[in-house]
Amino acid sequence: MRCDGSPNPFISSELNTYMNLWREDTAIKSISEVLNEITDGVNLVNELIEGMDELSLSEGDNSTEVKEERNRQASLQLQQLVSDKLDETTMYQLAFAHENADPDQLNFKQSESSHQATICLWANLSKNPRVKALDFEERSFSIELPRLILLANIGIRVMYTKFDYLSPKCRTFNPKPRRKIVKKGEDKDESNENGNEAEGQIQDDEKSGTNNELTEVEKKLPNESENVSSSVQIPALDFDQLTESVENAENNENVDGEHNKDIVADDDEESVYEEIDDDLLDDDDNVVDLRAYRSMGGCVYIDLIQLPPQRKKIKNWIIRETISPGLQRQAYPFDASKPVTPAQTSSGKESASTNSPSTSGNSSGSLLTTMQLPQYMVFSEPPQLARWDDKNACWRFDGFNDVKYDEATKMIAFKIDFFGPIAIMQDKYLNLPFQFWEYTPLDLNHGKLLFMAAITEFEVEIKDDVCRIKLTAESPKEIELITDKWMSPQELMKCMEEIGIDVFPTIDSDKYVSINPKKKKLEFDVYRQIALTGSAYSYSWSKWNTEADSGRDSIILRGVENLTAEEALDYKIYMINRQRASELKITEESDEYSESPAEGTHFHSDLYHMITDGATQDSLTRIRNSSFLFVDNLYTWLSSTRLFAFS
Repeated sequence: MRCDGSPNPFISSELNTYMNLWREDTAIKSISEVLNEITDGVNLVNELIEGMDELSLSEGDNSTEVKEERNRQASLQLQQLVSDKLDETTMYQLAFAHENADPDQLNFKQSESSHQATICLWANLSKNPRVKALDFEERSFSIELPRLILLANIGIRVMYTKFDYLSPKCRTFNPKPRRKIVKKGEDKDESNENGNEAEGQIQDDEKSGTNNELTEVEKKLPNESENVSSSVQIPALDFDQLTESVENAENNENVDGEHNKDIVADDDEESVYEEIDDDLLDDDDNVVDLRAYRSMGGCVYIDLIQLPPQRKKIKNWIIRETISPGLQRQAYPFDASKPVTPAQTSSGKESASTNSPSTSGNSSGSLLTTMQLPQYMVFSEPPQLARWDDKNACWRFDGFNDVKYDEATKMIAFKIDFFGPIAIMQDKYLNLPFQFWEYTPLDLNHGKLLFMAAITEFEVEIKDDVCRIKLTAESPKEIELITDKWMSPQELMKCMEEIGIDVFPTIDSDKYVSINPKKKKLEFDVYRQIALTGSAYSYSWSKWNTEADSGRDSIILRGVENLTAEEALDYKIYMINRQRASELKITEESDEYSESPAEGTHFHSDLYHMITDGATQDSLTRIRNSSFLFVDNLYTWLSSTRLFAFS
């Protein structure tokens, strides 16, 4: 066990003991006590997920796959245990509803919150048909109660969770599997093909065996154990040494396994990939594609629950039936004249009709629901509601009517005729592609990156191994929550995604946003070289990177020596490809693109050597004294945002 009493989730014996003891703990506890336990469980789940991400970045072998699968199974068991404990405390509170009923309303109503979850409970004890709606003022939540519910032995649970354990169950959560297809050369001599027909047949047969296998996403990042110690500072290193250190530390440059680990960094010029079609998306437009959308702020569970048996007082005796474990969720709409039996709703699981829109056409059963979205979330467009389809394990957009959203108060109102989990969805790629970017060094191992995304503008200050986000005149006010807080790049990127600023492409982002594709090995090499020279040189977006005819083979950017942190600079135009790097004669204001080199300049093998060849002695001193921490930090931001391809 660790110092705080929690188990190490990566030691099976400790984690199993923790889960067994928690599972067997049937003591009656308050909601607040259970919510505190839930927080510990959620933290362990997060650690396991982060551990899986780290393992997925390492070189694949049998031991790694075993560990990854072990972490996955442990995470699923913990998630289920968290859900079971939330259901248990809900059933207990509803079973003792009479003891805690409101003397004025004669109904039971309770609300408790923690950092990870909020539970709001209501039990219909009075069966008063004059009640029009259920309000939880502390959560700004309201739902109309039709007569059908008001006359039934029913309870309602509204539960907010900051975690989303449903989305990973959906088939659209992960990238589609891909087949590797090898292109055949088209310029072979015809006579040579005829003379080698037999040999070509053998090769085709061998390739066909490979083509039918599903290829995993290629991992370009090495093992974490190879990282260079962040506490070591070396005053002067050559390019090869610095590059090696960056490559060894690349596996620290990803966030939640969603950024660079999905990017295939090497270019196989003769290979292409095709995705395997998913009938779930092809057959139904209402299914949410979680590669294109992200759930925001966790989930909201609106559950209609059969009240457990209440106590009965007979003379001096109080009699109470034994409570069955798990929630008895009530399908809606239901026939009030027929009691629900356990066979109709399984314990702890939703029946197929519980969270499916009614097809009966009974408009009187529609429930007007109003709730406030989290104030810290950035909604660049009106949010979209989605409901969970338990039968097909996916989120769906249908089932919501008369949706109205108030941007000023972040209140959203809608009508539903179902109960079940609801999530707020937002397009992942609202802010892509970038409209402009600029990097400016501020001092040795200190610089800033300005991002002008499609909708949002923000600035990231980078210093040694930490960074912080800075407000600009165009930044959304919600960013203030994470402004001026020094964090690791991984932590800051995760915070940005959680508040709704998603500017980090993944392996299949090109399906959803228009990009300027570049050869990936060239692209990531240039990111490394910018990071290596980032203490002394400014770099910026250039229109020629998109408008020039160079296509995938060349990267064009602006750069200039900058030792004084100036922003208004006389930039030079640099072109880098596989063969050479050169300074071009044109400027950003030129009318036509030309690859003619600037007068008095020479060709170099790459950007790094071109910069150091023309740098002043002060710049060279800064470059050579740049720490591994800063180089890795800056490279993390450049490679995670992929500015050359997504600008």
